[in-house]
Amino acid sequence: MFEKLSIRNKLIVLLIFSTAMGLLGSVTIVLYTTFMAEKEATQQELHQVAGILSENMRAALAFHDPQSAGNILASLKTNPAIQLAFVEEENGTLLAEYAGGDSLRAEEMRAIAASFKMDYEHESPRWDLGGRIGRMEFSYHFVIQKIQFEGKRIGVLAIISDNDAMYKKMLDFAGLQVGSALVILLVLAAFAYRLQHSFTRPIYEVLNAMRAVAKSKDHNTPLPNSRRDEFGDLYLGFNAMLEKIRERDEQLRLLATTDALTGLANRRHAMETMEVMVERSRRTGEKIGVILLDVDHFKKINDTFGHHVGDAVLIGLGKTLQSCARRYDLAVRWGGEEFLLLCDNADLETTAGIAERVRQSVAVQSFETGDRMCLGVTVSLGVCSEVPIAQAAVDKMLEKADRALYRAKESGRNQVARGE
Repeated sequence: MFEKLSIRNKLIVLLIFSTAMGLLGSVTIVLYTTFMAEKEATQQELHQVAGILSENMRAALAFHDPQSAGNILASLKTNPAIQLAFVEEENGTLLAEYAGGDSLRAEEMRAIAASFKMDYEHESPRWDLGGRIGRMEFSYHFVIQKIQFEGKRIGVLAIISDNDAMYKKMLDFAGLQVGSALVILLVLAAFAYRLQHSFTRPIYEVLNAMRAVAKSKDHNTPLPNSRRDEFGDLYLGFNAMLEKIRERDEQLRLLATTDALTGLANRRHAMETMEVMVERSRRTGEKIGVILLDVDHFKKINDTFGHHVGDAVLIGLGKTLQSCARRYDLAVRWGGEEFLLLCDNADLETTAGIAERVRQSVAVQSFETGDRMCLGVTVSLGVCSEVPIAQAAVDKMLEKADRALYRAKESGRNQVARGE
């Protein structure tokens, strides 16, 4: 059940539970210490009453005056908790008695007094410094007070009191404590509900950001972070993860669209770009220029000087192609020693001019072969330019440029041929 709760509700439950346990412990301790103090105070109060009555009872015992003794005990009516009190002479003769409750309760108290008297007579009681012995039971407590005259014991006074008043006071106090604890618990529960937002809001922000990223695949929106606590570290970790994902996506994009050797666009990216260019050309009426070029005698270069020299030639040609292209043109390694240059918004004259610029730039370059020799290379180029009337026109333009390239090679290489 607890595992199914959200982290927000779990935090509220934990805060309320821990608060409730703390309040329960504190209330228990307060009630226990208060009960022990009240118990001690109740016994002390009865001892004080017994001490006062014993002082007043000396004359009645000395003169064996039961009427005076009864009048003294009758003063206990002001204390409704006292259920039974009696005075006995030293020989055990009952001098006077007071019963505060009904007859049944009085009989019960007399039975209790008789039972304690038997224990008292068969044991050696430990009198305190005031000449008293007492005991606290669950429903009552009592005290026996020695009455002395001129250093000689002349009798005893016994008082039995119920604990109803003490328990009522404790119940009222317990109700007050429990009520206060409940009020505090409700206040803390409301506080816990508000407090949990401070802890769960950053978590939910990260969670919502994760869901948004998973749905939109947009890894370019980091979480704003102004926190200086552990949640700030969590935000930093999340943003660092997004950065890693962006770097990975960029690497994958480059692997998918870029030629690893020359750094130019690859054939797949070129085809996708041409589709976009064709759609824009059909909408605007602007022509697309296509330049297809091939390194002359490239197989001979590889066979004579090795593939590392051939790779260096391809890399250099890629740089030359990029430097000669306009800012919005796309240079492509079409495959092997073939390259492609897509020229947006370029008529045939413009396209041919760019191709000638490429040819001349390549012709003046030289490449080291590793044996202190410099190698010069040339390229043959085929160009075409038109407004394609359909997506299928892409293949036709490439075929036209390829035929022009073939004518350039057939005509002696190192030249530009225009497609018809």
